[in-house]
Amino acid sequence: TWKTAAILGGLLLICVWLATLGNKAVQRGGALYQFLHSKADTNSQMTVRVTILLLIVLVAFSSVFELDIVLGAFAAGIPENSHTLEKKINGIAHGFLIPLFFVISGCSINLMAVAERPGLLVAFILALVLIRAIPIVISLSLERDPEKRLTIHNRFSVAFYCTTALPLIVGITGIAVNDGFMSSEIASVLIAAGAITVFLMPYL
Repeated sequence: TWKTAAILGGLLLICVWLATLGNKAVQRGGALYQFLHSKADTNSQMTVRVTILLLIVLVAFSSVFELDIVLGAFAAGIPENSHTLEKKINGIAHGFLIPLFFVISGCSINLMAVAERPGLLVAFILALVLIRAIPIVISLSLERDPEKRLTIHNRFSVAFYCTTALPLIVGITGIAVNDGFMSSEIASVLIAAGAITVFLMPYL
């Protein structure tokens, strides 16, 4: 426990140090900052490269010390008020990485395992509706101001959209399978259920 706490503390210190370093560079407008800023919109796309490098370093730190890799990705972040950089990162993410994520997720589904467990597939979809959709409908129904309260149709629309859960399911089942807490067959059923919610819930 103390080792994990020390590693997390070390990651926190690194993040604070990098953030402080970045803020000082922006305030002082030093040579390095001016160089990065001047190359931001050229063919080199220097700010994008530095951001991705920072992401890789922090994800590698998380991987080496056996932390959740997502922690490193969140720690990297994007500088505040960097709307242009955010658009570029979103372009890389939504244009390439996220579609790749879904392709890999689909390839990991064992269709035979899913076909052998239709009951579990349906049960998990119903569980997602019970756990995610119903509380949202109830929460939105508690609004006392009639002008702010959504119609029952819109409440269910919001709830169904919030029931889609593929990325979260893929991440959790991947960790569970790697650590031996879940079989790959059960993980395939859960991922298939998540994929169905992505298609079905917005349609509903």
